[in-house]
Amino acid sequence: MNENEFILKPGRNCLRKVKATRGAFLIDGQAYFSAFVDSVERARSSVFIMGWDIDSRTMLKRGPDGAGADYRLGEFLDRCVKKRKSLNVFVLAWEFAMIYTFEREFLPLFKLGWKTHSRIHFEMDGNHPTGASHHRKIVVVDERVAFVGGLDLTQRRWDSSDHRPDESRRTDPGGELYAPFHDVQFMVEGEAAEALGKLFRERWERTVGFAPVTASGFSSDPWPPEIKPDLLGVDVAISRTQPEYGDEPEVREVERLYVDAIASARETIYIENQYFTAGKVAEALEARLRDPHGPEVVLIMPYRNSGWLEEAAMGSVRAVLLKRLKEADRHGRMQVYYPFVPGLGDRHENVHAKVLVVDDRLVRVGSSNLSNRSMGLDTECDLAVEAQERKDISEAIAGFRNRLLSEHLQVDRETLEGKLAGEGSLIAAIEKLSGEGATLRKLETEVPEWVDDMEMGPRLLDPERPVALERMIEEFVSESESEAGWLRPGPLITAGVFLVAAGVCWRFTSLPQWLNSETASQWVFWLRSGFAFSYALPAAYVASALLFLPVSLPILATLMIFGTVKGIFYAFFGIMTSAAFLYFVGALLGRDRVKRAAGPWLNRISKRLSRGGLAAAVAVRIVPVAPFSMVSTVAGASRVRLKDYLVGTLLGATPGILSVALLANRFLAVLENPNWSNLLTFAGGVCLVGYGYARITGRFGKAGKKRT
Repeated sequence: MNENEFILKPGRNCLRKVKATRGAFLIDGQAYFSAFVDSVERARSSVFIMGWDIDSRTMLKRGPDGAGADYRLGEFLDRCVKKRKSLNVFVLAWEFAMIYTFEREFLPLFKLGWKTHSRIHFEMDGNHPTGASHHRKIVVVDERVAFVGGLDLTQRRWDSSDHRPDESRRTDPGGELYAPFHDVQFMVEGEAAEALGKLFRERWERTVGFAPVTASGFSSDPWPPEIKPDLLGVDVAISRTQPEYGDEPEVREVERLYVDAIASARETIYIENQYFTAGKVAEALEARLRDPHGPEVVLIMPYRNSGWLEEAAMGSVRAVLLKRLKEADRHGRMQVYYPFVPGLGDRHENVHAKVLVVDDRLVRVGSSNLSNRSMGLDTECDLAVEAQERKDISEAIAGFRNRLLSEHLQVDRETLEGKLAGEGSLIAAIEKLSGEGATLRKLETEVPEWVDDMEMGPRLLDPERPVALERMIEEFVSESESEAGWLRPGPLITAGVFLVAAGVCWRFTSLPQWLNSETASQWVFWLRSGFAFSYALPAAYVASALLFLPVSLPILATLMIFGTVKGIFYAFFGIMTSAAFLYFVGALLGRDRVKRAAGPWLNRISKRLSRGGLAAAVAVRIVPVAPFSMVSTVAGASRVRLKDYLVGTLLGATPGILSVALLANRFLAVLENPNWSNLLTFAGGVCLVGYGYARITGRFGKAGKKRT
């Protein structure tokens, strides 16, 4: 084969090709977590861990009854470090967005940084563009063995390849049984592990400011003895996604490899992935399906995405792209399946794997989803191997794909391979072996009308490049335009997003079934109780602030529940509670950490708050220069005096609360009796609030310009 015919090309769709003395495909969490434990226990010098999410409570090995407390991640690493004085562990986790707060381990810095041995070094990496995440899942042991794939060392990832509905060991740290979970990790040894160690070292140095210091002069063999390699002496390509940020250039090797591999396919394209929203990958598949001599295409995906919001966004875009592919499939060569596990009720197996197999020539396993953000916004790392006319590699690639299909179809590998040989078609073999129990079923998707009519396309919901949020906000709140603050698109966009979200909830969830007059009256009765006022009300304001909801929403809800007079006082109570809470969060995080997350536009607000004291606190509350939550956090990190900040918040929030109270009162009047009198008074209230708001923001805007 001519080298120009190879798919993997350094400098185009991969960083480089490096030698792996051994390689093994680890299917599902039980296999990966067990190999991770065995490898780390053999470590002598270093363990590098990089992930989207890392949880110290993760149970790595589980006995028949779920036992395995000795193998919780944090305690296990601590024990290994204490056992070997030469061993250092470096853990680098994504400094996640606040929206994930309630899904993540509380205080991970304390659990993995301060509570463990001093040779366990834990850092959170927030060096990325607005809206991006660090999605690479890499573990490197002694820079001799490395693991790359879709599995993070976190909760709700462990499962056996049986994916039994009643698997008692498949529980989270709270003891709750979760749905079956399928994923894949690729383990490599030798030069490939060294190269991945270098990637980690570069990222650590960029985040912390210095390279990880490790012991040298130790010889080790961290490859777990019970793991039989699938590959020997192969070239492994490392492909990355990296968004442009600071002095880091944009890297889109992951996307190019998907497109190049699909274009090169001759017989089959086999894909397992959590999402399918990547426009360029869809275009590449469309072209092959239209080709009369193109390959068969088999896609394995989850039945639905996790949660109604993710399903409404990513699931709807998936439905659009799959509809396009089916229209392009003029020759009947594509099928989309999901793993069906009986006995789960309304739950389904979560396909979290990121796998691509082209013919028997190329295999790739990594962290990249088939989403636009994995192509250009999030950091990703995939490994790929090409057969290059080596029969042993070709057989290993086909064997790996067949292992995956055997698991999904719940048949032994020999039966599957016999059916493949007899049918001569991947799709035909799957159709023949699909049964009534645990099996693969065809995934039927329907495009919602509100999505089908959109012209902006998938990239609106799933961006492929960093969003210039700082520049956009600066345009909305520039001082030169502050006199017309109430006319800016920011509040209108917020209101529009809220209305769309409410509509999606009403259309795609069971909201209409339980939101009726009887249940509403019961909720109102409970919320008006002393318990709700003492605990639920402030908690609701804090939660809405953590979720970055517009502060007017909890105010409006308070007024609707408690009435105008009591509602105003209770709204002040909720606002002050959430403001004080976020102030202390900012103080706890510290100036440097908040500065990295906030960006330059909020850093300027920080300087104003530090210099302006009470007057500045009043101004930033009245003029909508930034979200309520961010201003509160920045104030705490900026060491603004608590007294000035709280008094400023009280005074600055007063016009907003009174305005919302006026509009809510008139709006309820319109709902109760939509006559001309109530309609006109409501319209008059809107005009009055708008005029007052324009006058206030204009005055403060001019004052701000004079000060600067």
